[in-house]
Amino acid sequence: MSKTAFIVAAAGAIALAASGCSTSDSGGTTAPATSSGNPTGAVSQNGSSGTSNQPPTSFTAAMGSAPCASGTVDVTAETMSAAAGHRGVRLTFSLIDAGQGSCSLSGYPGADAVGADATVHATRSLNGYMGGLPTGDDTMPTVILSATHSAQAVLEAVTCGVYNKPESVSAKILVTAPNSTDTRTLDQGIDTCDLQIHPVTG
Repeated sequence: MSKTAFIVAAAGAIALAASGCSTSDSGGTTAPATSSGNPTGAVSQNGSSGTSNQPPTSFTAAMGSAPCASGTVDVTAETMSAAAGHRGVRLTFSLIDAGQGSCSLSGYPGADAVGADATVHATRSLNGYMGGLPTGDDTMPTVILSATHSAQAVLEAVTCGVYNKPESVSAKILVTAPNSTDTRTLDQGIDTCDLQIHPVTG
């Protein structure tokens, strides 16, 4: 090989080596690959899944009527037909101000029979001969009072003669709506033996 040919070959080899170095290490380090989207199943910054397109669930709270406040409920009484030694009074609960909106009653009213010698407190009972909840049902209903709807409850007793006791009939009854402290005095008589009050119903 001539001296000229050797110089040309050596120059070519040096140029090739320099080209390889610049391709493999242009900045000293190689940046990692990046992704423009969230990985499958990953959670983005707003908390939603990267693969879910479903809108967030909306929850709406059911609005019911609040319990009737003391002083908002009127009470009236009506004598029921006697049956098999049982006596009953139907109590009706309605709004004093029909324009106030609706409210709810649930549970037992308070009831007392006021006699000449004593006041007899009515015992709470789910049902009886004259009324109350259906037999076998112990679910306390909630009744909505409004301008067009009222609630009822039955106060019942047994004639004292059934128990071989002297007859005792009250001259008045005291009635308090459920969850209230507003007691009404009604000119209503009822026997005082085995006096029971049943829950309000619609």
